[in-house]
Amino acid sequence: MILLAGDIGGTKTILRLVDAQPSDVAGAGCQQKLLHEQQYPSQNYPDLVPIVQEFLTAAAQVLNPRPPTASLLCHRWPGGAEHFGAD
Repeated sequence: MILLAGDIGGTKTILRLVDAQPSDVAGAGCQQKLLHEQQYPSQNYPDLVPIVQEFLTAAAQVLNPRPPTASLLCHRWPGGAEHFGAD
């Protein structure tokens, strides 16, 4: 399973593509392989959409032809969400 994981903050946004496969060992969770990672200055983008689009374009060769099947995006804006144009 290809996962899109992200840590979205007011200063920077880090996105990763991870290939997660079930482990052969009981109770071991899953095996993870980092496929692609990039960091973006959040204040340079109006919202998350262009960041994800740019990331997926850059990762196209890694993904070919497998798109992410799930995502986990976490955010934290200590002073509010004003960096992405939220009111």
